[in-house]
Parts: sequence; C-alpha cells; structure tokens
Amino acid sequence: MNVPNNNNSPYEIRSFTTKKQVRRNIIEYKINKSKITKRFYMIILFFHKLYYLFKIFFKSTTIFDDLIKGYINELNNVNGSIDIIIPVCNPFESLVAAFNFKCTEGNKIEIVPYLFDRFTHNKATQWTALNRLFKKRNNLRLERKILSNSKRIIVNDSWVNHIEKYFPQLANKMIHVEHPLLINYYSKNLSEENILKPLESFSILYAGGLDRKIRNPKYTFKLFIKLLQEHNNISLNLYIKGNYKDYVDRLKHKNKLINLNNFGLVSSKEIEQQIRESSYLLLIGNNDLSQLQSKVYEYVSSGKPIIYISKSYKDPIFNILKQYQNYCVIFESRKQFFKNIDIIMTFITTTKNEKVPFEIVKKCFIESTPEYVANKILKELYKGEFSI
Repeated sequence: MNVPNNNNSPYEIRSFTTKKQVRRNIIEYKINKSKITKRFYMIILFFHKLYYLFKIFFKSTTIFDDLIKGYINELNNVNGSIDIIIPVCNPFESLVAAFNFKCTEGNKIEIVPYLFDRFTHNKATQWTALNRLFKKRNNLRLERKILSNSKRIIVNDSWVNHIEKYFPQLANKMIHVEHPLLINYYSKNLSEENILKPLESFSILYAGGLDRKIRNPKYTFKLFIKLLQEHNNISLNLYIKGNYKDYVDRLKHKNKLINLNNFGLVSSKEIEQQIRESSYLLLIGNNDLSQLQSKVYEYVSSGKPIIYISKSYKDPIFNILKQYQNYCVIFESRKQFFKNIDIIMTFITTTKNEKVPFEIVKKCFIESTPEYVANKILKELYKGEFSI
C-alpha cells in the first residue's frame, strides 16, 4: 500500500508486506475470529514459525531475503533521484537493502543508518540462543561491511557500546541521539468526562509487547492479581501483543477479575486516547537491560504517574524516571512481594492522578524531542548548514 505524493506534500509513504507476513496475518485473524477453530489455527501458526526457524537456521546470517527484495523494489519505484538513504533498524534487512541498492547505483548514494534495536545480540531477531551463537561471527561481519560503507551512523545507547567494542575504528562515524519520542500529543482533546473523573477509582494502563524471553510479565501479573482482588476501585487495562494474550485471559477467568481487561492490539490513536483517560501507566522491565524501552519516553510525554516493575537495580530506565520524578519503581522480589503491593498502593493514594505539565517534562528531556534530534542529525550531516 502506497500513499502517493501530491503537489502540497513534501513526502511520499510507501509500504509493502511480505508473503510470510500475509500468511501469518491470515492465521492470526483465524485464531482471533473463532473459538471453535482457534486451537487448530494455533497449531498451524506453530508450524508456520517452525518452518521459518528451520529456514533461517541453515543460512549464514539471520536475514530474510524477501524483506530485502521488498525494500529494494520500493526504492526502485521512488520517483526522482535518491541522494541519501536512512535505513532504520529494526529490521536489519533495511540496512542490507540500502547497501545493495547503493552498490547497484554505482555507489553514488550515501547511506546513514539509524540504529535503535541491536542485531547480532538481539534475542528477538536471532530467534534462539543457539542460532545467535552460530551466526554471531557472520552477523558481525555483515554489520561491519554495511557500517564501514556508511557516511555516518545514527545510534542510540545500546549501539554505542556495541560499536565501540566490535568496531572501534568506526566510532568517529557515530551520531549519538536519544529516542525522539517526547511529543505533546496527550494533552489534546481532553474530554469533560476525563477531567471530572472521580478520584475514588483508578485505572492503570499497560501498552506494549510481552514475551517470555524479552519482557516476562509473570511477576507483574502475580502482583496485580493480588492488588486487584483487594481493591475493586482499581482496574488494569492491557493493550498487548506477544505470546501472553491467552495467559491473561486465563488469569482473568480463573481469578474472576472484572477489573482486569485485555483489549489486545489496537491502533496508535486509540492508545493515545486511552493514555489520556488513564490514571496511571504501567511499565514492565526488559530481561535484556541493554535494550532500552522507547515506551518510557511516550509515557513521560503524558505527564501521568508511572508504575515501573523492574528486574534489576542496574536498569537504565531507572535513571530516566529519576529525572521525571512522577514515578514509582518496584524491583521484582519474592521476599518483598507484599511490601511491593503496599508501595504501589501508597503511590496511588498519595499521587491521586497528579500530572506533570509537558513544559516541565520537556525541560527534563529536551534531547528526546524530535526537533532536537533532527537538528542534531542535520548539523552533523551538513556541518551546520541547515537547522529547523
């Protein structure tokens, strides 16, 4: 699906879907459509994943060729000449496609990768620990080849350490930026209902992915099941993707919790509206501390109180929240289980849905605003000739 450029628009949006993703979308649609055939299509989905796991396992790198072909096809269909390509990772296939396209065009095009999620050491993109181990050397070679042929490299924290460790000769190419997600879109269109919402009831929202390997929420759910059972005036609303949707539904049914709601995947616009109307925002820590959750910047943009369930005292998000101040951090601990419930309840009763004005948040995180990040990138690329 493409959104064509018009005379008044300076950009053109092009997109594509691989056959692999189309098939998966159909299977997942069938799973969600009917409870009768759900188990059958879940088995189909399992074998679908297994097929691609075997397919990728016998390749030298963890790269899907159909993604690369899709990107190159869209680049070939762009009207006019291309001077610079800024491929964004994840997925890493976008970088490979940009490099291959550059080579076919006689190296006249500059590549400036924008790196968020890691590739070689990423537990999600590498599928299994065994695959990650076997492919490490070849994946690093692929990274080195592409980054060596890039004009500059735009990086977040996780990539800074990676490049300094494995490719120190490329460190001078780095443009270090924060996640450009601090946007004042949560203070718009506040409804009268939300403004007059009674403080006797509180809604807590979680939006994002949940995964056994990447972001395991079992401790969080145990904590909140106990909290929801004891406090009927508190509700937990989940907008999740990943392999925990059915698990949540079973928890709700087993514990007869009318104040636990699982809405699954919804549009980003719907998430924005729900964040506006929620009393508190829930953040769940990653297993891999080197992968910083960009969701934290979206949350602080709202000014809402944040409850963060962390797996380690070394979690970098803790330092971000300390600047924000309107937060409560819980560290996962069996010994502190009931104390942690008390900490959350004390936080809820004392903050009472208090909100930090965006102007104050912006001063704390000015380097995470899109304007600041864009200006820094332009200055680095064009030596200060342009600014916004």
